[in-house]
Amino acid sequence: MRRITPRTLGGIALLATLLGISVASVWAEGPPAPELRVQVTTHNPDPNNGGFDSILLVSVPHQAPFNPPRFNLLQSFVLQSIDLTQTAPDGTSTTSHLITCTLSSSPAYPSRNTVSTCTGIFASRVLSRAYPGPDTGVYWSGFSPDTNGRWTFTFSVTCLYNNAPTTLTSSVHLNVGQPPEE
Repeated sequence: MRRITPRTLGGIALLATLLGISVASVWAEGPPAPELRVQVTTHNPDPNNGGFDSILLVSVPHQAPFNPPRFNLLQSFVLQSIDLTQTAPDGTSTTSHLITCTLSSSPAYPSRNTVSTCTGIFASRVLSRAYPGPDTGVYWSGFSPDTNGRWTFTFSVTCLYNNAPTTLTSSVHLNVGQPPEE
């Protein structure tokens, strides 16, 4: 049988302290932020053939469950609004408000029974929540640019994440009425 010396005991105590500090600092930083990307589903948009379709995908980082294994609903993404800025080939841009979502006050967020109601353009195409782990399409949209050329579509999405307002932004560039970029 091996004896534990005071020096070994001190090393174990130092290691435990350092591990405790690193775990506390990761916990203090909070969960990583969600990400937004635009997935265009039309490869050759044409103003004469109805424009293009896209999906706004939200990636919420996977969160470790508590013990017992239950997830914290505060770490889910809850949509509040979507704005779109369209930049035309000539450099002019217009911003429009697409979607507004409100949460019921009873039961209040983050209850799993909180109701989210969305209004605006294509409101029936809104999935107002994304949970940790998967990519979730929170909005499906169809747009029709009115001229050929290189367009930029920038979506700004405001949400509640970890019980705080957060804004995510993503852009996509499209060559409208021209062959797709390689």
